[in-house]
Amino acid sequence: GPGQTTHYIDASGGNDANTGTTPAAAWQSLIKVNGTTFSPGDSILFKSGGVWTGQLKPGGSGDAMHPITISQYGGTTKPLIIGGGVTGEATVYLNNQQYWEISNLEITNDAAIPGDRRGVLVAASNFGLVHHVYLRNLDIHNVKGIVGQTDDAKRTAGIGIEVTDDASTPTRYDDVLIEGCTISSIENTGLYT
Repeated sequence: GPGQTTHYIDASGGNDANTGTTPAAAWQSLIKVNGTTFSPGDSILFKSGGVWTGQLKPGGSGDAMHPITISQYGGTTKPLIIGGGVTGEATVYLNNQQYWEISNLEITNDAAIPGDRRGVLVAASNFGLVHHVYLRNLDIHNVKGIVGQTDDAKRTAGIGIEVTDDASTPTRYDDVLIEGCTISSIENTGLYT
């Protein structure tokens, strides 16, 4: 029904003019995904073996009964999302969003020079309590961050879970799961909260 739609994304065979709701009518781009506000119970499935360059920054939140899920379809090779050096946020970025489950992706964020980079960043600012963010079976590698002992360096990582600002509304996380993820070749930190 409404709000429980499966969206398929196929880097080579998709088209953003498609409905996106069947593998044969898949969307193609991260831009299309990022321009969509998803609803509780929706699924976003990337085609196995596909490669996308850019940032994955989907909109919306799930609810307690119906999280939004990101995963793969059509094979066993993880879809690859190449951040291409995106700074300030991450290759995969959630901000003031909750009830998400992200699994079965390969994620990089490489570059020639150091910078403020992460593979996955879950951030919240003056939000209140952020519920239910699950990261499972992600292969995160080659994130070119900043080597060092400063706070800025320690925030460059494979995965970051952070409260950016809680000056007006106390902001915390409840029910964060990170399971079965492989984090390698990262500057500077594997995982931070």
